[in-house]
Amino acid sequence: APHLTLSLGRGAVALCEGNASAPPLAPPSLGDVRASVAASLARESRRYAAYGALSSVKEGLQAATFWNYVYSPAEYGPFLPVSRSWNFVKQAANNDWAYVIFDWDNIFATYMTSLDPAAKDVAYSNFIQVVRSRTSRGFVPNYSAGGSKSVDRTEPPIGAKVLLELHRKYSDTWLVRLLFDDLKRWSDWFLASRAFGPARLISLGSDRIDGFKDAA
Repeated sequence: APHLTLSLGRGAVALCEGNASAPPLAPPSLGDVRASVAASLARESRRYAAYGALSSVKEGLQAATFWNYVYSPAEYGPFLPVSRSWNFVKQAANNDWAYVIFDWDNIFATYMTSLDPAAKDVAYSNFIQVVRSRTSRGFVPNYSAGGSKSVDRTEPPIGAKVLLELHRKYSDTWLVRLLFDDLKRWSDWFLASRAFGPARLISLGSDRIDGFKDAA
């Protein structure tokens, strides 16, 4: 198969994206690329200063979260799984299709990522992929992966609270309109199917579903 091989045995190698439709320009030198990377690093490091004593925490959490920032053709947009290597897709054709979304893990990642305005679009995309994986029974599944999902169980319905916090911070009513009905159905399902006893306390658990084989 066609492939590109770069020898790293003779020193540093720089890669730079170009525009094929633009007039031909002299390619940047290795020094130019190094200077550009250094300027970007300095600009990003300055953003951490806004977090004061927690600047190193911000840097570490951002690095860990965005390492797992991926896209799968099975979803409408990129998302933040808990791990790149965790996969519940049945018979994935290749690694591009291998992934799994866990509902409240991903929703917590949405909230954490949304705290930085520069990452708002990432947080929104991740949130949409999770909530829109809702099952026909009304709840957001414990896991979802390439059409396979847990139809027997969910996790605590924190999505509505996170949507409220997103709206308080950014006032984007379109996101509320997009996800409100899905999140309401999730909460309604909890009250109808998981609230028990005189006090109507919520009890998490699993239902026996004929024909369902858990990928987990």
